[in-house]
Amino acid sequence: MGFFELITLVLTLLIIGLAFYLIIWLVDWVGVPEPVNKVIKAVIGVFLVLYLLGMLTGALPPPTHYIWRR
Repeated sequence: MGFFELITLVLTLLIIGLAFYLIIWLVDWVGVPEPVNKVIKAVIGVFLVLYLLGMLTGALPPPTHYIWRR
């Protein structure tokens, strides 16, 4: 794994983490009732874990942001 691929991976993880945080913050800010609140957080968490497992196992294509052009 080269330097640019590592930066792309870190950038992808930061974007995913920020999106996860913003969704959780929005659900809490809006004040969704408790059973639905917990279901939304669980579904988002499961999708996040599945995506990260897919990245670790190589089942997903590597992220490309086309920032680093050669």
